[in-house]
Amino acid sequence: VPTGMWADGKSRSRSVNIGIIFHIVGRIVYTFAYDFTTALIAEVIEGIGYAFVAGAMQAWLVDALAKHNESDRLQKVFATTSIIAITAIGAGGFIGAYTGSCRINFLIEALLYVVAWFFASRHMNGDGEPLVRLKQSTALKASGVALLQSPALRLCMVLACFGGCEMVWYQYWTPFFKVTIGQSGLGILWIAIIGAFMIGGICIRQMRIKKHQEEKVLLITFFARAFGILLIPLMWSLPFAITAALIHELGKGAFITFSETY
Repeated sequence: VPTGMWADGKSRSRSVNIGIIFHIVGRIVYTFAYDFTTALIAEVIEGIGYAFVAGAMQAWLVDALAKHNESDRLQKVFATTSIIAITAIGAGGFIGAYTGSCRINFLIEALLYVVAWFFASRHMNGDGEPLVRLKQSTALKASGVALLQSPALRLCMVLACFGGCEMVWYQYWTPFFKVTIGQSGLGILWIAIIGAFMIGGICIRQMRIKKHQEEKVLLITFFARAFGILLIPLMWSLPFAITAALIHELGKGAFITFSETY
């Protein structure tokens, strides 16, 4: 869904608010889902919501910093944002492991999205809106030109697409560890895995990456997250399995933090 051009042509803050509403509806649908079809509908709604929020949020933040002459803080701000977000996800995963009900978890998430919508609608002012409003077709064309002119941006897009393949990993490791360490053990494991993700983000936050070195950093962090997946066939013992998960999340934390900053 090409929501980015709508956000640049209309309003980024409005795009974020619309996306959050989609997330609320998606979580409510998930709360009452009873078969594959209803779960799929919830996923589609969530996906549309993510499309509205993802690009608009980053673009709003970039321009808001520029308007306050703080663009030099961009990398640290993005890294800090990723660390805070993953900490919240880790806390949610820890709590969710002990509620014992996916429906309760989805309902809690829906309520938290309502809180997020309230703060976004109240506090996302015009600082992050584009200085020049573009027509939606012009915004789409400009993004295509930028993609063609930047090898690192093209590489980032390709790696992000490949990164989608790791969703199979997420569907696999949770039941794998649940059988091994039980439902309660998943909460402790979540803390370790989220901690590895945070370390990856913190490392990027502290680095000063020179110009024209972005491609190397993208490849190194991507292969770090891929290495953990490559170890899956060798996960014959619990310590080795946890190590594979930690390596993957470490690379993922660094890759996502840097790719968003770039």
